[in-house]
Amino acid sequence: MEEPGSILYIIHIAFAMFLLCNVSFNYALCVCTTNDDKSHKYNIVVRELAAATGYDYPESGADLKRSKHEYEEKLMDRRQKKLAPQSNVFTSNHAVDSRTFLPSTLTAASMLTAAEEGSANFPDNSHNSFDVAGRNKNSGECPSHSPISSRLSQIVDESRSTTAALNNTPNSAVSKPSPGQTAHAWTLLGSEEWGFCSRTNKPKPPRSHFDSVTGTLVMNMDHYCPWMFNTVGYFNYRYFCNFLFYVFVATAYGTIMSFKPFYGIDGEDYRNQIKMSRAQHVSAKHLIPYVAIPSERLTVCMSFMLCVSIGCAVATLLGFHIYLILTGHTTIEFHASLYKRRIAKRRGMKYMHPYDLGLQRNWEQVYGTQNPVLALLPSTREPEFLPVAIPGDKGYRWSSNKHRLKPEDTAIFTV
Repeated sequence: MEEPGSILYIIHIAFAMFLLCNVSFNYALCVCTTNDDKSHKYNIVVRELAAATGYDYPESGADLKRSKHEYEEKLMDRRQKKLAPQSNVFTSNHAVDSRTFLPSTLTAASMLTAAEEGSANFPDNSHNSFDVAGRNKNSGECPSHSPISSRLSQIVDESRSTTAALNNTPNSAVSKPSPGQTAHAWTLLGSEEWGFCSRTNKPKPPRSHFDSVTGTLVMNMDHYCPWMFNTVGYFNYRYFCNFLFYVFVATAYGTIMSFKPFYGIDGEDYRNQIKMSRAQHVSAKHLIPYVAIPSERLTVCMSFMLCVSIGCAVATLLGFHIYLILTGHTTIEFHASLYKRRIAKRRGMKYMHPYDLGLQRNWEQVYGTQNPVLALLPSTREPEFLPVAIPGDKGYRWSSNKHRLKPEDTAIFTV
């Protein structure tokens, strides 16, 4: 154990303070940096992204309604095209899933509509008025010859036949609900296509999602972190990853420094130190390097176990996010890619993530183009690249990289 005032002791203290400052700085920035869609920096980035992707960003109420209408029509068309092949398979196999593909005649709304349609096919009985259940409003009776009761009886017979067919159908023949039928809207759009967020009533940039906790539209949303009390997204993802990195380094450093005292907590050196202290007529004294005294045993054990347990948990999370950075994913996109890879493999194809631009460019999308070591140091700079990974200089942010663009290209980014 180094003596206070020695060079090695000062180095240890300085390194511990460096880690503490970096952990505190990145945690504070991750918590305080907002991804609010009402902020000025958000409006700047979305307009730069709109110009880079060729999207006509709506600036008026009429333009906003037009964008919403176009998005809804596009989404409806995409869903119909996605469900069309599945409906053909459904028809050819005559397989019905009672949990998902219920006959339309079984729904309440369809029954009412069918009843109304049925009454229109019968002569108008002006002297008799029937309610929805087919009862005569005047007498309260439900005559068997009433048009509505006849139509409802037909519906009941059809439903009984369908139920009997379902009960006699083997489980293997029943088609399972397809994930494509419950696909999220953003999975039906292209990598540079814009959507529309009905909750914020704003255009939805590619890779953005609505966060129900903070009630905001977040670009490059990764997840909501309860430890940060904030959503991890485009503006604070680098702080989050840096926080994980420095916490891991700090716990690894703590594990290394406390391993030897923990290993010898009840060993021969520990007992010899107690004998030597008693020989000098003192209760406890550090006489052997890296050997704890009795009053430090609990502290050493707790420090070692906390560093190991927290370090392993953070290392797992850090490794996962390093993988996400180097492959151009967010956590949300990672889960979507798993499903798309399975579908592609089943079809004998290979799935390529649209935002994967190679290891170097994927790293730069988060940390910028400067030296990777310097990029890990404390800094309040904003991302150099747009939220959507676009190859070439087109993916740079104009407000952060004016020197990288040609003079004739800067006009399109003017807000």
